[in-house]
Amino acid sequence: MRTRRSMLSAGVLTVVLSAALQTTPGAVLHANASPILGAVTVSGPIVGHPYPSADFDISGQGYTEKEYFLSGSAHSYGAARPDAPYTTRMIVYRPLDATQFSGNVVVEWNNVSSFNDAPVDLQWVHQQVIDEGDAYVAVSVQQAGICGPGQGRLPAPGFGSMPCIPTSLAGHDPARYGRLDLPGDDYSSGIFSQAAASLRNRNGADPLEGLIPNTVLAIGVSQSALALDDYIKSGADDSARVFDGFLIDADSQATLPSSYRVPTLHLWSEDAARPGVDESKANHVSWQIAGAPHVDRWANSFSDSTGTRGNATPVTAPEIPSVDNLGNYGQEGPTGAVPCIGGSEFPRRYAVDAALAALQVWVHSGIEPPRAPALEFTGIAESVQGAPTLPDIAGLPLDGVNAAALLVSPVAIARDAYGNALGGLRLPVVTVPVAGYVGSACVLLGTSTPLPANVLHELYPTHSVYVDKLLVDTRKAVQDRFMTAADGRDLIERACVSAIPSWGTTPSEQRPETCLNIEAQLRNRESDIARPDDAVPTREG
Repeated sequence: MRTRRSMLSAGVLTVVLSAALQTTPGAVLHANASPILGAVTVSGPIVGHPYPSADFDISGQGYTEKEYFLSGSAHSYGAARPDAPYTTRMIVYRPLDATQFSGNVVVEWNNVSSFNDAPVDLQWVHQQVIDEGDAYVAVSVQQAGICGPGQGRLPAPGFGSMPCIPTSLAGHDPARYGRLDLPGDDYSSGIFSQAAASLRNRNGADPLEGLIPNTVLAIGVSQSALALDDYIKSGADDSARVFDGFLIDADSQATLPSSYRVPTLHLWSEDAARPGVDESKANHVSWQIAGAPHVDRWANSFSDSTGTRGNATPVTAPEIPSVDNLGNYGQEGPTGAVPCIGGSEFPRRYAVDAALAALQVWVHSGIEPPRAPALEFTGIAESVQGAPTLPDIAGLPLDGVNAAALLVSPVAIARDAYGNALGGLRLPVVTVPVAGYVGSACVLLGTSTPLPANVLHELYPTHSVYVDKLLVDTRKAVQDRFMTAADGRDLIERACVSAIPSWGTTPSEQRPETCLNIEAQLRNRESDIARPDDAVPTREG
């Protein structure tokens, strides 16, 4: 388990937060915020466990999970409609000890693709959030997550004769969530703004219980990332001016905003990456992650581990490696998993953690995230970029996706002989490979295929050679800020336990000397971080 605040958020850059920690509510509205935000009333915390409840240990790491309802009158950015009242909810994760609060609040636009209102990005970044002392707020802003498909206000309570989808909030627990009432997705951006504003301008219950934010960042993945693009393009961000930065994760071929008011980092897995992105816009950086799937086994394992979500015991930090081979990035060998079932073993969380850390540094210090090259594409990618996106169909969360580009993405990315993408942001698991990752296969899940034994022995004659080569590239990734120090340590620890170039594990007494003090090895700045002469080549296929 990682120790709270032991990691460097930016690898080689330490950010000192100067926000004062207060214990009473009543903070003024953000200086740049617009009056269009209006008044929001917050009530709670709501008694009982929220749905879905955290799939990972919260209280054991000094955090609390509490749910609040909020009501107000939201502005419509999708159509010329009058402001409309609403009632929705948000779940707040915060450190119990105010002295551990970093000053950062990350606000996620909950994903509703499966009609299950869930903070998907939290699955990847939760340990970093806890380690750093950030607060995290998951907001429900779309009808698909509250009840199911449909546009406009539905009858309440119980939504009349229309049954709610069982996975939705009201479908799962009508007694708890039957009072939630959204006027339609045209108002989602207005509701999201007001939810974020309520964290600074308290009216009623204080969802942060005395913690005063220094920065408020927006985050969303997949369908929610598309929504954040729309949030910027529609003028909602210019109007509200409540967010200090955006992390837009895997927006699957969306039309990008033409300008960005505040620091915005696009994180693209292979399915969402696209050629010809204009990188010259102010306040905008994009990372295209070689090997990254849309959804990986890590996120799927957390969801699966709780079964009914909210009723089972959360996964504790020490249990994480044992959950569905959660620590396997291919180094343990073939797992027997059926292709397209369960998701790729590519450690996507490393990229999301680094992106969040880089965004926080950018917002606090003005230092941009490091730039990464684009993935290399074939001509097929260029041919489908102009294909029309899926239309907005009666509240289904599919509009904005370029389906043609998504379907051909596995063959649209150029690959080396190991099966890994050429170009892009290349994490150490790609530059020192033990598997081939096709993040764009199976539409969203990706695949990971361990390299044959003879290839592994050719690349890494001994276990020490493998660990040392991976350490060189991991140290460089941390120093370049493409990985956090904590994730760098995590990767090398897993490599030490492995038996590469063979499958299985290595007993502790037989592990290389490098493994005795991994943290010190990662901090060894006097070492030559250039690749050694016997480095693993990138062979074009």
